[in-house]
Amino acid sequence: VDSLPVTCIPGQSIQCACTDGRLGAQVCNASGTFDACVCTGPDTPQQILDRTRAGIVGTWTGTATTPWTALYRVTITFTADGKYSAHCQAVGSDCAAAFYYGTDSDSDEKTYSLDNVNTSGAVSGRITIVFWTGNTVLDELRQMHLSANGKALSFEFWHLSEYGPIVYDLTRS
Repeated sequence: VDSLPVTCIPGQSIQCACTDGRLGAQVCNASGTFDACVCTGPDTPQQILDRTRAGIVGTWTGTATTPWTALYRVTITFTADGKYSAHCQAVGSDCAAAFYYGTDSDSDEKTYSLDNVNTSGAVSGRITIVFWTGNTVLDELRQMHLSANGKALSFEFWHLSEYGPIVYDLTRS
């Protein structure tokens, strides 16, 4: 028994599943058959995580706002291999370190990782703050958002999960 082709009303749209887990839509064309699935749904958590991991690589400048001091300027560089460099720009402020705690001196011990995406699409992870060689603390990055054009980055830094947040608003240098 031959099966009849699926026909539809031109312009009709139905939901379909994309291979990457997003939802999409199929639209009925003028010949009365559905076109291929077009993936239009929101990015999956893994896509958000991958885009953020790749997108933050580079140098960023902007401000840090803490609950304890006046706003201060910072420059932060994230590398693709999970390392970072951060410096407070102490022009007109008395900041001691870009992440408030620790040192701004560059070190191979300064690492970061991005590991989670919450239900609102914010990325979180860990950052190692170095006080001096061999003396480090593993802290948290929360609420990380990379703009769609990749030119703005914001996140919260929490020290020992209880001191913070220090809020960073950065633009690509």
